[in-house]
Amino acid sequence: MILLILLLFNQTDLIDNITRTQREIQILNLINGLELSKSQMDFILEKAQEIE
Repeated sequence: MILLILLLFNQTDLIDNITRTQREIQILNLINGLELSKSQMDFILEKAQEIE
């Protein structure tokens, strides 16, 4: 039973990591699509990291 719980917990962590990575890719794609200057992109990424 404990092994099953541990397996489910690890699977949940994996799903969370996949979801987070997908979200980060989507955000990066949006930023790249805006054709921002380097300084504008750096500013947005800095603020996003502060929030995280």
